[in-house]
Amino acid sequence: MITVWDNYCSAVTFVIRRYKNGKELKPSKHYKMSYEGDEASLTLVGTEASDQGSYLCKASNKLGTVDTECTLTIQGETEIYRPSHVPFLLCAN
Repeated sequence: MITVWDNYCSAVTFVIRRYKNGKELKPSKHYKMSYEGDEASLTLVGTEASDQGSYLCKASNKLGTVDTECTLTIQGETEIYRPSHVPFLLCAN
């Protein structure tokens, strides 16, 4: 199992979409998606070599769009990844 987190400002409402290699992901038994507070997460359950690729999390609202992207490479055991860059471009004062 692999979990990727993205942090966004929770002061405004926005839509979160997730993509793998340019194709939008939908919640399923394999892709668990959640959003709580200012943290969005995507969990891959039963990780396989076919899960390798580029993952994009895009948050959009009336103020604009921000995204976070990472590349997943499967080499053996899995671990948790938290991006070091936290976009807060969608915050309203």
